[in-house]
Amino acid sequence: MYCDGAKVLENGAYEFETKSWGPPDLNLQNIALKLKEQGEEKDGPTPWVQYMSVGSAKLAAQEMDFSRPGEDTDKLYMSIGGSDVIEVSHPVAPDGSENVRSVHELS
Repeated sequence: MYCDGAKVLENGAYEFETKSWGPPDLNLQNIALKLKEQGEEKDGPTPWVQYMSVGSAKLAAQEMDFSRPGEDTDKLYMSIGGSDVIEVSHPVAPDGSENVRSVHELS
């Protein structure tokens, strides 16, 4: 869900126009849930770290450059319908957590 607009009413209260989005199916969410559960069951490295390493190696072997952009040029966009997109900020890591970007550099 995201806020598409807001206005102040005469009584000083705010009215927000929100839009929500849902995926056409839950396949990716189900896969993510399984990976999360696998990681919680083990004391060692989580399974997705290995998957990321294998995927990164395969991408590095391609002709295109799939290396991660620098923080100053890394842009995140969200579709708002049709061919319209808006730039949004990257999610902020919760307080007390590590910056995953610096921990798992994929190159």
